[in-house]
Amino acid sequence: MRRPLHLFLLITAALLLAQTGLARAADPDEEEIPLDKVPKPVLAAIKKKFPDSKVQSAARQIDDDEIVFEILIRHKAHEIYVLCNPEGKILETDREITVKELPKAVVASLKKKYPKANIMSVEEVTEDDEVTYALLLKHNKKTLHVLFDPKGKMIEEEPYDENE
Repeated sequence: MRRPLHLFLLITAALLLAQTGLARAADPDEEEIPLDKVPKPVLAAIKKKFPDSKVQSAARQIDDDEIVFEILIRHKAHEIYVLCNPEGKILETDREITVKELPKAVVASLKKKYPKANIMSVEEVTEDDEVTYALLLKHNKKTLHVLFDPKGKMIEEEPYDENE
């Protein structure tokens, strides 16, 4: 279950750096690539799952000694990161959402555990048809990454490390 939170941490760090105008630190296992270098099965799988999407950018990365492609798309006013293997199998999707789009059970758990939290970002993560909700929040002067299942059960909580 560490995989979705790890990818969320990477994506959140990239988004925070982009918002402040700073370039993302170079990851030796990730290389931004032109869209014409993305394998056709990857693009076909994304078009099939998200027919009205627009591909924004692409990166080739090594994940657990395997090549995967991380594609950023825009679909129905949402930015979505789609992780695919070279054959076009979608391994994971990370969709930016608002707090209002969270399931009620997640919101209730969030308010109970972190009543005064400032929520910085929320993502719906789907991996192997399993949905989780990853949040970056500030609570009691600490920045945390928290992962919930759709029923509001907290799966994981980690301090945010800007260097990760």
